[in-house]
Amino acid sequence: MKRCLVSDGPALSAIIVNYHTRDYLRDCLRSIARETAGLDAEIIVIDNNSPDDSAGMVAREFPKVTLLANALNVGFSRGVNQGLKIARGRAVLVLNADVVARPGSIRALLACLAAHPEAGVVAARLLNPDGTLQLSCRTFYTFSIILWRRTPLSRLWPAPGFLRRHLMSDWDHAQDREVDWALGACLLVRREALAAVGGMDERYFLYLEDVDWCLRMRRAGWKVIYCAGAEMVHHHLQASRRGGFSRDYFTHFFSMLRFYDKWSRRLFALRKWSSAALGAALAAADGLAIAGALRLAYAAREALRDAGERSPIAAWIADPRLPVYRSLLGAPEAVIIASVALFFFARRLYDLDRERTAAGVAIDMARALLAAGVTAMAALAPRGDFHLHSRFVALAAAGMAVPAMFLVRWAYVGLLRWLGRRRIGMRRVLMVGVGPAAREIAGRLGDFPGEGYDVAGYLTTDGETVPPGDPAILGRIEDLPEVAERERAQEVIFTDLAACFERAVRPMIWCRDNLRDMKVVLPDYPSMTLYRGEEFFGYPVLRFDRQPGLSLARAVKAGFEAIVALALLAAVAPGMLLCAVALRATGERAFVSSPAVGRRGARFRVLAFDTGDPAAPARGLLRRFLRATRFQHLPELLNVLAGSMSLIGPRPVAPAQAEVMPDWQRARFEARPGVTGLWQARRPAHRRLDDMARLDLYYVQNWSLALDLRIAAQSAGALLRRWFGRG
Repeated sequence: MKRCLVSDGPALSAIIVNYHTRDYLRDCLRSIARETAGLDAEIIVIDNNSPDDSAGMVAREFPKVTLLANALNVGFSRGVNQGLKIARGRAVLVLNADVVARPGSIRALLACLAAHPEAGVVAARLLNPDGTLQLSCRTFYTFSIILWRRTPLSRLWPAPGFLRRHLMSDWDHAQDREVDWALGACLLVRREALAAVGGMDERYFLYLEDVDWCLRMRRAGWKVIYCAGAEMVHHHLQASRRGGFSRDYFTHFFSMLRFYDKWSRRLFALRKWSSAALGAALAAADGLAIAGALRLAYAAREALRDAGERSPIAAWIADPRLPVYRSLLGAPEAVIIASVALFFFARRLYDLDRERTAAGVAIDMARALLAAGVTAMAALAPRGDFHLHSRFVALAAAGMAVPAMFLVRWAYVGLLRWLGRRRIGMRRVLMVGVGPAAREIAGRLGDFPGEGYDVAGYLTTDGETVPPGDPAILGRIEDLPEVAERERAQEVIFTDLAACFERAVRPMIWCRDNLRDMKVVLPDYPSMTLYRGEEFFGYPVLRFDRQPGLSLARAVKAGFEAIVALALLAAVAPGMLLCAVALRATGERAFVSSPAVGRRGARFRVLAFDTGDPAAPARGLLRRFLRATRFQHLPELLNVLAGSMSLIGPRPVAPAQAEVMPDWQRARFEARPGVTGLWQARRPAHRRLDDMARLDLYYVQNWSLALDLRIAAQSAGALLRRWFGRG
């Protein structure tokens, strides 16, 4: 729950969540009523459908207590949040039902909270029923601690040093001190901290919600203080630590996985590469399935060869004239596997997520396999030693390989959904915009945890101000990189962009390069011809997936362009030399170099033939020819070889123009300037400066090798039209 929690009500609200602990709850309520006598306080009990008539006991014996009786067990964190919604106190005391307050404990907690204005949470000193100390404050969990605490390792070896440090067992717990977190059995929370952080994370049904809450408090700038002078008795049932693999054991184990999944830096870093790793694993599995199926089909046909003389059906299946391949992976199989991989990649069958349905995957596979089969047959037709048209081999191999490839994908998507329903492997999402679309989408994502989305919060798009008091507002759109890193976000959904497209350009480019996925709600997006339109919870959106191997693709682009530039220079070098000699013969310069701003603001010089002032008519037949044919820019191929320019990219910009360029247009410097680009491929009538800037930004946002090929073809067409006077 994340909402504004501001109140001018009583000094204290005590919230107790109960399930099936009627007798403990009675003792707890009696002690709280005794310790709050004379204080301006309210007591709220949330009963999670206890089968022992706990709710009836509260109603009969404690009529002044506010009772919320749930129709089912909603868990501890959601129960606390239900209490927070109606609590009016300036401080909130969250208690377990099996806690008994000792004399003076609540006043000691309130005094400690007042003495530490930096404290968002104050935790009591918890004692066992026999008066011994409970180790109720800890350091934050690490993966090593999770393994040791919730696996058989803890029974094989004594507690290592890092576990003792985690439990803080080397400290006498007799003084107040700052800690990482404390058990949620007794936590006094400041109202202002609640307003800044919000309630407990309801992904935790039980266990670890207190750890998560304290961590969020600390990340928001609040401290967690252990108050040694406030003593309370905690019966500490510890159902999760009873012998065997009980339901409570697995509840605690999955809560630990959720916590580690949400906050681990290593997992956050690995998710950036998970798509590429999954694609490589699926491609390898497909290759093995196809090669193995072909080998089995060949073996089956060989077994039928002897029966061919006795059975006309077997003779039709296994033509003895057709060769039998005994290798697992030869050249024909490699052609088939490569064809399948190519079309599977085009249909996004190597980049699966929870949103893909089994029917959708099956349809995409059918289309890809049909195209791959036609391609493989065309590629193998010239080979006289391989007969792909062997009916039995083709049908038998397809009958084995296709179901295997589908089942792998079906199982993977099913696993993602299963984990999502248990709120593990959730994709952390930032909503850009706070309007109705953003709120409705976020609400629907919360209603369907199986889809695997966890909304971290919102970023505003309406200027420099952030509405005060709403913990769901995490900052402004310009803060997106910082907020995404802090909140471990993997995806961003942009809404409300109609009035702030220019300010959103840089954050969108950052998302493309650093996050797994990005979606833009269409009604608020500028009218450009884009791709990947689809529907998302009833809203039309554009989806931009992070390209697997983006750095590799950029390296391939740079290397390929260098080779092409070198080949073009070799082809046109004689003509360029003749032009240079002819220009020098007129007594003027042959070449001119102009200053320009390149990638990341680097300065360089653009080379071109000297055709005079661009604003004036060219003098001489040669200069007019160079300007009319655009051959004056051929020397820019040397810039491509030097690495300061690309063959395709945003148009070069002079330093004077860059200095006065609006900030939103400066995002174009994320790419190297190009000899040609979208700005060149469009007709001159469409070359208004603002339109050209938007085309450059579109290119930077949506760059891919396929887009470069399309621009190259369009540029060639535009150049031909210019040569023949049709453009």
